[in-house]
Amino acid sequence: YVHMGHLHSVDMKENNLMIVEQHRTLAAPDAYAARGGWISGRDAKVITYHKSYGEVGRITVSYDMIKTEAA
Repeated sequence: YVHMGHLHSVDMKENNLMIVEQHRTLAAPDAYAARGGWISGRDAKVITYHKSYGEVGRITVSYDMIKTEAA
């Protein structure tokens, strides 16, 4: 498994060696993204792996959930 982040969008690719997953960010859009009108979600994932069987669970926490809980 390879995980990459802070790219404002989700993408997952699989080949015979690994799974590569690009994650969203919790950060606000930068000036470039804001000017371009791109709207991407903001979230974080908690992924649980079994040492022999790979991914066994996934929880997604949205920015809105965090913002609401913090208020």
